Amino acid sequence: MDIDIRLHEYFQKSITYTDLMCSHTYNYFANYIELINNYTEGATRLLDVGCGSGASTYAIASKFPFLHCTGIDISPKLIEFALENHHLKKLSFEVGNAKSLNYPDNSFSIVTSFDCLEHIYNLEVVLYELMRIVKPGGYLIIKGPNHMSPLYTLLDIVLFRHRYPFTCSWKDNFSRLIFESSHLVLGLTGRVNFISRLPDLSDSIQIGNDADAVTDMCNLDLFNFLKRANWKILNVSWPRGNSYIGRIVSKLLPLFGSMGIVARKPP
Repeated sequence: MDIDIRLHEYFQKSITYTDLMCSHTYNYFANYIELINNYTEGATRLLDVGCGSGASTYAIASKFPFLHCTGIDISPKLIEFALENHHLKKLSFEVGNAKSLNYPDNSFSIVTSFDCLEHIYNLEVVLYELMRIVKPGGYLIIKGPNHMSPLYTLLDIVLFRHRYPFTCSWKDNFSRLIFESSHLVLGLTGRVNFISRLPDLSDSIQIGNDADAVTDMCNLDLFNFLKRANWKILNVSWPRGNSYIGRIVSKLLPLFGSMGIVARKPP
């Protein structure tokens, strides 16, 4: 079965996945909002791609009432939940597929996405769509995991642990470390190579651990992709939480920290 069909069915039918999406509160998106806050001056319209239950878009709209915020998600079930539970004057929700967005070119001042792109197969198609609908001089803001950071794998080695689905045993960390390091070295030459992977859609252990991801996200791949399109890269990494260490890594070692890409479209 086509991977897109399998994913669509999973997002529609998995009760565990739906429950997780609906459990997210404002606090879960605090750092996402903090990142967006740096780029809202003069903005009028924002699109939040992969909004899930709508909590992320509601959090944005609550923080920035001057923005008209639209949240889209591929799951009609989650959009139904969003429409029933999140209400603000300048807030709307729509079912939408990020690979084929029903918006004209240059429609939004800001296009954002939180923990979404790693769950999309053939990522380049989506990125071109997101870039297309940003207004000249507008921003694309992508917050999410950095699966290809050797820093996390080194930590796993030191702590004698492994992280499924990226490793299945502690010994696997060593081959994973070589894989991640070589990927980054080649990325420093400007290469773009989004690594696809087969997702685990069993609902057994993957919830919240990205076993359902289909792309091993890497800050450097996204940086190179947007730079090739002549977009100005304004930020590369942003911490997921409020830990002091996370903020230091994002500031001093952005290729090793959690993803927080901000790029500006050429005027």
